[in-house]
Amino acid sequence: AVGAKVEAASYQAIAKQLNVPPAEIVFVSDAEKELLAAREAGIGWPVLCCRPGNKPLTTDSCGFPAIRSFLELCRNADE
Repeated sequence: AVGAKVEAASYQAIAKQLNVPPAEIVFVSDAEKELLAAREAGIGWPVLCCRPGNKPLTTDSCGFPAIRSFLELCRNADE
């Protein structure tokens, strides 16, 4: 275990274990607090997954790209 998903240190530890710079990681979540922690850790591509049942978002989540399906990541990669 590397820590709580709402702590920036967890994402830094994951990047270190993967031996990948945080700025090169794509992280998809439907939880705003996880995305904020990932952004704080320097994760390069935190992406919001919008789905039915998500909690309402706050203004803190402005600026995250949003998807409704993982297939959208594949389509965007081709652009």
